[in-house]
Amino acid sequence: MDRKRVIDTEAFYFDDELVELLGERGLHFYIRLWGIAEDWGGFEPKYGSLALKMGALKFSIEEVKKYLNRLLLAGKIFEYEIQGKKYHWLTKLMKHQPLNNPSPPQLPLPDWIICEEHRYPSGKRYANYSCLIEKLPRHYQKPTSSLPVITPTIETIETIETETNRNGIETETAREEKSPPSASYSLDFEFFFLSYPRKCEKATAFKNWQTCLRNKIKPSDLIQAAGNYAAKVKAEGTEGQYIKKAGNFIREKIFIDYLTGTQEEWAEKSRVKTKQELYRESLFPDLKEEVTA
Repeated sequence: MDRKRVIDTEAFYFDDELVELLGERGLHFYIRLWGIAEDWGGFEPKYGSLALKMGALKFSIEEVKKYLNRLLLAGKIFEYEIQGKKYHWLTKLMKHQPLNNPSPPQLPLPDWIICEEHRYPSGKRYANYSCLIEKLPRHYQKPTSSLPVITPTIETIETIETETNRNGIETETAREEKSPPSASYSLDFEFFFLSYPRKCEKATAFKNWQTCLRNKIKPSDLIQAAGNYAAKVKAEGTEGQYIKKAGNFIREKIFIDYLTGTQEEWAEKSRVKTKQELYRESLFPDLKEEVTA
């Protein structure tokens, strides 16, 4: 059953990034999800059912898939899986829709949602919910010194959806292989591929990614390594053709060398020194040693 919510629409319509991400119809869809979700924010991503619940706006299933995928990539929705079935959770609902006595859950809860059920004297049940931040996937948590949060831009998200650039010219991925649609990739892998510096052969990279996970490598470690490698090649000014393809980065276990440190640290130690800096160091080598010490 849909919930009646009191929603501050101004917060939606004056959020420039959200409007750019979703557009007018996507924004209506996002607001509608707040009424569809349970009191703790969970809902089932059934495309056909969600399309029907958009009523007179007459959303297609493809539109529902598109906007759900954008909300997932932007971190507005988290995806989790229980017994092989996928569910979605609205990340902001509990914060902005606090209820005195919310309804007990009908859907399975993710690890980060804690529910305490109570009963009125009449016997009617109600619940209290809390969110354990430390239980969230690492790349969804607040930035830390070792793993910053990845915030994809609308341009990057559109690249994932279409695999073509703004001029309609095929990218390396589109030219070299017929990749499965973005919805077939796991969200963790999408974050990895977003942060990786060379966007090509996505399907091959995903195959190697899955092999790596079967060998007990954590998705968060691969994401961190991709970000560190990206910072390194950017600081060095490495040309695209000399950057390892993502599939090889995983298959050859190059990622192991980039599991420690932050992107800032990798960028700094990989930065190409200017001629002025090199000249200064040649004139004052003792000063360089003191600074290093």
